[in-house]
Amino acid sequence: MFKKISFVILVVLLIGMFSAGAFAATRVLNVYGLWAGAELEAFDKMVKPFED
Repeated sequence: MFKKISFVILVVLLIGMFSAGAFAATRVLNVYGLWAGAELEAFDKMVKPFED
């Protein structure tokens, strides 16, 4: 029983690792939200270094 559960957990973790790696290779991050005023300015300042 323990071996069976361990195997299932291992498979799930491996699938998660490989699928996360595929998304990381694209280097794209989408952020959806509503900002205005000072909050928008602060967000823009935080994001700017990553856009250059």
